[in-house]
Amino acid sequence: MKHKYLKLNAGLALLPLLIAANAANAEGFSLGLSAARAPINIDDAGTSFGGDSDGFRVFGSYMFTRNFGIEGGLSKYGTPDDTSIPVDLHMDTEAYDIYAVAAYPLSNNFDVIGKVGYVSWNTETEVNDTNETHYKNDDLALSLGGEYDISKHFGVRGELEWFDSMVSGELKYSLSAVIGFK
Repeated sequence: MKHKYLKLNAGLALLPLLIAANAANAEGFSLGLSAARAPINIDDAGTSFGGDSDGFRVFGSYMFTRNFGIEGGLSKYGTPDDTSIPVDLHMDTEAYDIYAVAAYPLSNNFDVIGKVGYVSWNTETEVNDTNETHYKNDDLALSLGGEYDISKHFGVRGELEWFDSMVSGELKYSLSAVIGFK
C-alpha cells in the first residue's frame, strides 16, 4: 500500500517544479474527448473471456512549451463483445491517468506525441446478475500518437495507448477531438 502512494507523491512533488520552470513559455490549456476501442481479456480461476470494448476518455492537458506538458484524464469502457460464453456478463472498467507529454512538431499543424505516466484502474464484473468480481491496480501507462491542429483552437488526435493491467494489457486505440485555449 505504501508503494502506491510513494509513486503518486513523487509525481505530485515534481509538478510545481515543472510549472515554475516553464511558466514563461506557456503554450496553453486544452480539453479533449476521445472515442476509444480496447481489448478486454480476463483469464482467472479457469474462466477465460475476451473481446473488444468501446469506451471514451475525457482529458485536460497543459503544454508548458510546444514540446512538453502534462495531461490527466478519465476513461470508461463497457462490456466486451465476446459471445463465445453462454452467460450474461456485465463489465465496467474505469481508469484515471496522469501523463508527462512530449510533442515533436513535424509541421506547423502536426505534432507527434509521446506520453508516459501513471494509471489507476478499476474493473467490476458481474456474471448472471449475481457473481461480482473487482479488479483494481495502479500501473505504468504509455502512449504514442499524433495531433493535427485544424485551427488555433481545434485539433484531432489519434493514439495507441497501453497500460499493464490484469484485465487489459494490450494496445487501445482512440480518436480525439481537442479544443485548445491558447
